[in-house]
Amino acid sequence: MLNLQSSCDFGTPDRIAIAQSLTNSPKLSSRRIGYFAISFLAAVCWLNLFTPVVFARDLELLAQESETREIWIKEELYFGRGLPDGSMVSDEQWREFVETKISPLFPDGFSILDVNGYYLHNREQAKLLIILHPNSLEAERSLTEIINNYKEEFQQESVLRVRDRVRVQF
Repeated sequence: MLNLQSSCDFGTPDRIAIAQSLTNSPKLSSRRIGYFAISFLAAVCWLNLFTPVVFARDLELLAQESETREIWIKEELYFGRGLPDGSMVSDEQWREFVETKISPLFPDGFSILDVNGYYLHNREQAKLLIILHPNSLEAERSLTEIINNYKEEFQQESVLRVRDRVRVQF
């Protein structure tokens, strides 16, 4: 029988038992057993030697990143432009909504993208508002106000809101 612990510490008895059971199979030739044992030893030794080093280096990089980045909230609001009468919110109406209802509440900035989506099996043009902000009750109230204003002004059933924690660095 092969001595599977000759040059490398496998770490746990389970690993030794697995290797022994695989090499004791009557269907394997002695040549295949030797090849398998050498390959298995090499793989396990490599993992045992390098995994802690790689993991420690990754933790160090993660710690450095955490020091230079802040955790903020990324909000995505999807505003459908289709109106109940079949018309659309015009570019001028949207621009006025942004200038009077969004900009005053988020003067530090935001992004707006034109998007095409589907709602209730119908293709619809929409606007995507992306806002990054520190987590605060004031931001929450402002976003709720924007959503309610849009739904009321343009007779919308809903505004899709996606919220996620992100790391930012300026």
